[in-house]
Amino acid sequence: MPKLSAHQIATRGTALIAIGAFVLDFAGLTALAQDSGYPWWLAWIWPAIIDGLIIVSNRAVVALEGRPGSAYAWCLFALGATISIGANAVHALPHGIVAAFVAAAPPLVLLAVTELSVRLAKHVPNEVAPEADSTAKETNVRTLAQTSTVQEVAASLLLSGLTAKEAAQQMGVQPRQVNAWAQAALAA
Repeated sequence: MPKLSAHQIATRGTALIAIGAFVLDFAGLTALAQDSGYPWWLAWIWPAIIDGLIIVSNRAVVALEGRPGSAYAWCLFALGATISIGANAVHALPHGIVAAFVAAAPPLVLLAVTELSVRLAKHVPNEVAPEADSTAKETNVRTLAQTSTVQEVAASLLLSGLTAKEAAQQMGVQPRQVNAWAQAALAA
């Protein structure tokens, strides 16, 4: 099993926390929809709409960070999270104030995890993935990272002739992230 970089561990941990938060949030919102009169076979649609807004705006926040449109993405994300926090708390309130705080925690954690995702996406990992091919084209990620943004590093690696997979291994991220960063750099 290959050793994961600190960046990869943090990214995967962030994803696991987000999944847990969504599962608990979805359960609370579904129960609230049923309590509000929706039949069980329709109740899942309401949390799908609210959580869908959160998921889509979450990805937009990460993708648009520092670019035009990021404020709108953050507003939509905050709106979805606020609805979710309030609805989960209201649903649990009959069980006491502690239950309301417990129910509100998953969407609050989701807000924090999103901010962490944005911060992680801004930094190039300092570690080279162990499976990186040392005979690949001679492009030094650390040298590039000293004077470039992560987007510029990704674009430089691809322009030097590396494949997205090779560049991703050197950067400690997934190939699709390298492609997204390179596209952002070339579009700027």
